[in-house]
Amino acid sequence: MGLTGFAGRICAIALSVLAVLAVPSTGIPQSSYDPANSGGKVRVAVFPFPDLSRSVADMRITSLIAAELATRDFIRIISPEVIRRRVLDLEPAYFEAGKDSSGNPAGIVYGRIASGIVEEVARNTDANFSVTGDISWFNTKWIISAHVAEVRDRDAGDFRVSGVDEEELPGGIEEIATEIAVFIRDGAIVPDVEEEVRKYLGGIYSLSTVVSKVETLSLAYQDSLPLQAVLLDLYLRDRAAYRGKIAATASKVIALYDPAHGSDTRYLLSLSLDPFDVLARLYEENREWSKAIEVRKKSLEVFSFYAEKHRAGIARDKKKLNARKAKK
Repeated sequence: MGLTGFAGRICAIALSVLAVLAVPSTGIPQSSYDPANSGGKVRVAVFPFPDLSRSVADMRITSLIAAELATRDFIRIISPEVIRRRVLDLEPAYFEAGKDSSGNPAGIVYGRIASGIVEEVARNTDANFSVTGDISWFNTKWIISAHVAEVRDRDAGDFRVSGVDEEELPGGIEEIATEIAVFIRDGAIVPDVEEEVRKYLGGIYSLSTVVSKVETLSLAYQDSLPLQAVLLDLYLRDRAAYRGKIAATASKVIALYDPAHGSDTRYLLSLSLDPFDVLARLYEENREWSKAIEVRKKSLEVFSFYAEKHRAGIARDKKKLNARKAKK
């Protein structure tokens, strides 16, 4: 199935990319990745996505994913065409020379690019992350699969979206690009935050100092669950000093938490952090029993690792709520 309807979409995204690149620096703290050569941005190499159903490599899918990722201000995309040429340098037989029906570079491909080639190209282009994948068609249904790997530590994530008909493809590409961007952002930024916390635990920083540093980063990356979770964990180390911030941060962590993302769950468990219990206890201290019950019930639905504690809390809060109603 052809992808000729994407031309307008590509132009629109390209203009967005140019707009992003034209915005001057805001002074937001950056990751430690390649600060000298990339202004602190994470360098990402997007490799050709073969269409396994047609055994061709259509660079438009690759370009769309790369363009979507480029709209994130912490990412710098290495040109997909540069990556394609580097792959050809290492494995000339991977593509057969040719063009697709629209005149774009394409050719016969043999499945996904070998991992060894991906790693070598990523290293040679000073990439911090590599993105590989493919697209498959089954009648009118399509599936895009992507694999993201950190070049330095080899942490990896796999993502998949699917849809029906060509018209749904742009939305699917936006969705998978967003998931990839979140993975890259957390992989690049969170280690820096954790290093700051280790300095606090080692006595180099005071609690107020590390909180200030993490707060600054969390403002720049407000939709990062790991950053908000670390901040909440730090606030809880001095509840009296940060009481006014705990409820809002716990609520934000709960709002960001997606049980479908295993990484979210693993991160909260690694901190032994239950934001639902934190928020419920604050409501209980304020005698807001109904709100506490609501939060605990939500935990049972999406974060059931502390189910016994929350069931006991619900029973306790219901008794207090009923007692208050009886007095009235």
